[in-house]
Amino acid sequence: MSGALSIGVVSDYLEEGWPSMDLAAELIASAANAGAGPFRAELLRPPMRRLLSRPPVSGGFAFNGDRALNRFLFYPRWLRTEARRHDLFHVVDHSYAHLALALPAGGTAVTCHDLDSFRVLWSEGGPAIHRHIAKRIAAGLRRAAVVICPSRATRDELANSGLVPAARIRVTPNPVHPCFESEPGPEARDEAARLLGGGEPLVLHAGSNIARKRIDVLLAAFALVRCRWPGARLVRTGSLTPAQRNQAVALGVAGALVELPPVGRETLAAIYSRAALTVLPSDREGFGWPMVESLARGVPVVATDLAVFRETGADSAVYACAGDPASFARLMERLLDERRARP
Repeated sequence: MSGALSIGVVSDYLEEGWPSMDLAAELIASAANAGAGPFRAELLRPPMRRLLSRPPVSGGFAFNGDRALNRFLFYPRWLRTEARRHDLFHVVDHSYAHLALALPAGGTAVTCHDLDSFRVLWSEGGPAIHRHIAKRIAAGLRRAAVVICPSRATRDELANSGLVPAARIRVTPNPVHPCFESEPGPEARDEAARLLGGGEPLVLHAGSNIARKRIDVLLAAFALVRCRWPGARLVRTGSLTPAQRNQAVALGVAGALVELPPVGRETLAAIYSRAALTVLPSDREGFGWPMVESLARGVPVVATDLAVFRETGADSAVYACAGDPASFARLMERLLDERRARP
């Protein structure tokens, strides 16, 4: 396109394995390229240099050392060479906001999905290196011309934090990927069937196993549901931590868990379609992609009664008390009963 503005979409390292951030980068680039405006977008993402670890390792001390070297040394150096090739830049992950320090201040936007990367700045103690990293990331966030939040709840929290002036914050909700709005193809359905096996109903949790996702509440609620629905199975994207697995064993539900390997988006859409309901017991979220993906597939959602979930799901979801397995279990059973009575 003659005279098009070139946008460099600054993405996470693929090797870090953050599907939600990879999705954000893809959607931002595709929206810019498909829109009516004079834009041309290109994903910017160098390969990770491995000095301390070797592929396919993606965890442990050596890998985290490589992550730090690449994020804070190699990526900024590489990005400075790319700065001459583009008119505008969009850093898609706030935990990479320090990269804005290597880019033109007036032409760079950063998406702030949540404030987790900055909480150490407001807490007592903690490793000094974590505070140093958070300060560096915050400096990049402040340098951006515009900071984009996926929800009003995240915008309000960011504005109240004082990290960025409210006048520079915009709200743009995350879209749902097109594959969740159409019927999965036969290959995706077959792969979902292979991964899930037989047995109904399926309760789905799509998300990581980090502390704020409250997998402990999920497991405790599921154990209560199994008292009335002994054939129910809990499907999770990814593996449990050792502590979470011990809890599942203690609750007697370890044999009812299905832990999924990384899957493509169309296969994930097919997995949603097999689920009876999706459960999101998080203590904090910046948006809630699994909520919109689940609702796009016509699958009901039980979520924590958070402002951000209310904003995203409105009346299309039901809401349980934070940290209360019994509250979640009651709503999960209600939806399962409704599904059996009115399939």
